[in-house]
Amino acid sequence: MAVEDFTTYTEVDPNLRITKTATRVTGTALTRNEDAYVYLDKGVNYFDGDFTHLLTVCLTAISAYNARVYLWGLTNTIDDMKGIDDANGSFLGVFFYQGAATKQLYIEEVDSGMSRADNYQGVSLSTVYYLKIVRDESVGTYGTLYCYIYSNAARTVLVDTLSLTLTTSKKDFRYLF
Repeated sequence: MAVEDFTTYTEVDPNLRITKTATRVTGTALTRNEDAYVYLDKGVNYFDGDFTHLLTVCLTAISAYNARVYLWGLTNTIDDMKGIDDANGSFLGVFFYQGAATKQLYIEEVDSGMSRADNYQGVSLSTVYYLKIVRDESVGTYGTLYCYIYSNAARTVLVDTLSLTLTTSKKDFRYLF
């Protein structure tokens, strides 16, 4: 499986909150409603079938109730995920969320501003999670998005599986966030 070089990604970060190396993207002291992200243009309809993406993630702090920190996304529009959602756009995303009592990990489909999601409510701060994100177009009319959450780098100890049957149309995405 190919490994992404994050130094090739375009960075949108007016407040200098993101640090990227070849193997890691780190966000520090991001504030609510702040536009800060990295993305790569893979070309029109690059994500037009099944795919698997592996991520290693760790949330060290999140303080605001109802806050989201997106870790991964596919879109056809360049903007932060909230901006795409507010403009009735479409994307697939994975994000950390601070609920009233718990921290959660979500997978989400937003199609023309309509959101559907599945979540894992057992997120702990400063814990490394190993994610495997899979779109399988053979399951359901428009495919199914899975997020397998593992507690070890070998991805052999499964913590939870999130799944989301994609519902409104088949989307072939261009930009990887």
